[in-house]
Amino acid sequence: MIRNFLDLLAFSSILPLGRNRTIEGAAKSAFLYPLIGLIIGLISASIVYLLSYLPSRMFFSILSVFFILLLEGFNHIDGAVDMGDALFVRDKSRRAEVMKDRFIGTGSILSGFFTVFLLIAAFYEIKSFERIAIFQYVLLAEFLSRTCACFLLRLGKPLNKGMGLLFIREMKPSKFIFSLILAFVISMLFGIKGILSFLVLVLFSFIYLLFVKKEFGFMNGDLIGSGIEFSRIAILVFLIFSRWIL
Repeated sequence: MIRNFLDLLAFSSILPLGRNRTIEGAAKSAFLYPLIGLIIGLISASIVYLLSYLPSRMFFSILSVFFILLLEGFNHIDGAVDMGDALFVRDKSRRAEVMKDRFIGTGSILSGFFTVFLLIAAFYEIKSFERIAIFQYVLLAEFLSRTCACFLLRLGKPLNKGMGLLFIREMKPSKFIFSLILAFVISMLFGIKGILSFLVLVLFSFIYLLFVKKEFGFMNGDLIGSGIEFSRIAILVFLIFSRWIL
């Protein structure tokens, strides 16, 4: 179990956990994505906390987004870029093929730009919050965005090939339920904002699943990665607005 968990952590980040890591082991531990998000979130939140001492909000925002994306190896933003390229193809039957080619089209550029822009804008806004709030919000967003992957793996329709198929097959109903319970318990530690953020994550996951079903008809690694990116933005936006509500 520990070996498989380390496989998943290595797969989800650039942390130096050895070379003998396997995709198969990572897939078997996919139901532990909430814990992966917690670990990555603690590292990301610590980095952002230190960066919050920078006087410039713009430098803080840009550097925070850069180090967060770097920590995950730019894997999820790559998924958002590939999804954007595929959406510009009218023939839905070709979208899986387009996501796998190396061509960078207009959709890729626009999707990547707006994803990074929204993240920078979110961090620009939270720079004005107390440092402890900044730490908590980043940790919560990172943790819940990985929980989104559990929804997509369990409820998404896989392609007949690709790495995503291996992960989706391993997300059994019992593992999915365990993931949700684990994520909710961790969310409760953040108080009312944590619980509401969990509910926002659930709502976002179902909306995203409906969007993917309509536009693609399948779930793969790129779409899961983009879901993680977009759910992170959704959680951060909710937490920003919650300052004026709660």
